[in-house]
Amino acid sequence: MDWLMARYEPLEIEYKVAATFALGMLISNYRFELHNPEHNMQIIMALDDMHIKPEQVPDIPALVFMLPSFTTAQTEPHVTAVVEQLSSTYFVVMRDRLDLLTCSTFALGWSMCNCYNPDLLDQMSESIIKKNNEGVFFESGDESEIVNLLSGMSNLGYRNEEVYQILHDHLVGPNFAATGEIEGQYDFFTLFNIISSFGRTFP
Repeated sequence: MDWLMARYEPLEIEYKVAATFALGMLISNYRFELHNPEHNMQIIMALDDMHIKPEQVPDIPALVFMLPSFTTAQTEPHVTAVVEQLSSTYFVVMRDRLDLLTCSTFALGWSMCNCYNPDLLDQMSESIIKKNNEGVFFESGDESEIVNLLSGMSNLGYRNEEVYQILHDHLVGPNFAATGEIEGQYDFFTLFNIISSFGRTFP
């Protein structure tokens, strides 16, 4: 780990993404701990005000999703600031190309570090509404991404009734209003996330 961290800061962004994602997975899923607490701060600060080339911007959502894994009492405000900074960069360049997977990745990443930026959330909502009206945002089998998006926005306390209605309609299916029957099959954990997310936002 010391060998990696000694070489982390000058790495190109694609290598930083790979290293950050791998370490984040170890920390969040396998209870891995960095033996040197300063490494958490080193990872975060190496991404602060980082120069990002246009062709590297698509790597940002993976960073936003994994950076909260490095949150400690010392790094928490820095994690939130860097996540917001990276997200803003992405939205300047790629907002018109947002898709469901990217939106759900951002929403979960923001919620895990309490990065509440109304402007970014409003921009994302506008894109969801626009692309849903054009019929190009949702596809069959994307329920897990919808639930993740719903959960992330709800955990942040963000309210946009039109977006929540769109997500609700896609989760229950087109025949729900007429039959009262939900089209998809959801396991208990997914149902809990759906119900708690709507209940938290519209009690």
